[in-house]
Amino acid sequence: MNLKVLSTGLIISAIMLSGLSSDAACKTKQNCGKKYTCSCEKVKKVDMSEKQTTFERPWGSYTVIDEGEGYLVKTITVKPNQKLSVQRHNHRGEHWIVLEGTAKIIKGDKELTLKTGEAIDIAVKEIHSLQNPYKNNLKILEVQKGDLIDENDIERLSDIYGRK
Repeated sequence: MNLKVLSTGLIISAIMLSGLSSDAACKTKQNCGKKYTCSCEKVKKVDMSEKQTTFERPWGSYTVIDEGEGYLVKTITVKPNQKLSVQRHNHRGEHWIVLEGTAKIIKGDKELTLKTGEAIDIAVKEIHSLQNPYKNNLKILEVQKGDLIDENDIERLSDIYGRK
């Protein structure tokens, strides 16, 4: 069973994917308030290693764990003292959940810090960056949603690795 519920309203996220470890899925459990019920009992750990693809980047790596029409789900690992480019996407929004570590986020003109279990939405065309200025790896779950899911849908505004 695959269940994906995304919202920019009161519900932060509810994601149940085959292949997502129950440990990763339950990282967000600690942030549920008294008004909402969190349950991880139905999340099953399934070996999907043959379906997953990992891509190395100068800042770390990402692994695609699920994709379909109009969406893509991946984990992103950012090495210590590394950061992704300041960028925007014209055709997709993103939802990030911090699974491990602490993230420094640039979102529009704001700078935010997210800890394990916290989440944030990045709107289509919103300027953003993900950074790890700390000594341990940062791991996030990213859900992309839009009319075009393509790694080329990226406009880099600045990049410490010289990519365009």
